[in-house]
Amino acid sequence: MLPAATTPGERFFLPDRENSAAMDEGKFNRLSLGERASIVWQDGQFVDSVIYNNYCLMLYSVNRQFVELYLDLKSHSIVWISLANEYDLAKYLEDVRIEV
Repeated sequence: MLPAATTPGERFFLPDRENSAAMDEGKFNRLSLGERASIVWQDGQFVDSVIYNNYCLMLYSVNRQFVELYLDLKSHSIVWISLANEYDLAKYLEDVRIEV
């Protein structure tokens, strides 16, 4: 089952480097792009990627929360990192195959 989408102010489990407590979504979004990237690189586990227009969207699991990273394929630079909601996660489900 997919996790429910978070709402502003809701707590989640990304580490807060300042006080080792859970960081809320608003605080995560106020971090610089570099700080968010650092959290993903240090604590994230790569899950999947999809190509969308001129971007490679990469999904990471970070302490039981999904984070989506947008890589611009023309400039080869990260342009956005945010928590993934249900709409974001749906893009990756097209490639999931379950056989019984």
